Order: sequence, then structure tokens, then C-alpha cells
Amino acid sequence: MNIQRLYIGFGRFVSIRLTSGSLASKLTAKLTAFWRNKEGLGTLEIVLIAAVIIAIAVLFRDWILDFLERLFGKVEDKSDSFFG
Repeated sequence: MNIQRLYIGFGRFVSIRLTSGSLASKLTAKLTAFWRNKEGLGTLEIVLIAAVIIAIAVLFRDWILDFLERLFGKVEDKSDSFFG
């Protein structure tokens, strides 16, 4: 019986008992490659970016709303002068 330990991060290991050689070794290789893959964004990074964007939007909410009201007011004035 072959038992392999896979490191899954944060100091944690998972023990897997391998019974059939080729299928189990392929599965182990796929799992290891999946956990070691560092490409792309992870969930944590996306959550942190979203939290920062939300915090900025909350902090500058009044300024953002005033800016948009002025911008749409100018658009409305220009469209009234163009179509009016």
C-alpha cells in the first residue's frame, strides 16, 4: 500500500492512499500541479480588490455623486441647446 502526502498550503498536508499505480499516480500529479499553479488571480486577491473598491466608493460617495450630477447636468444642458 502506497501512501503519499500532498502539501496543500498553509502548512497542511493531505494523505492519499494509492492502490492502483497508474491512475492514482496521475491523480496525484494532477492534484499537485493544481495546488502549485500560481498563474492568474485567486479568490482572495479578487475579494481584496473588491473590498478596496467598495471602501473607496463609500469614502468618496458624496464627491462621486456630486461629480455625476454635474456631469449629467452639463450633458442635459448641451443636449437641450443642440435639440432645443
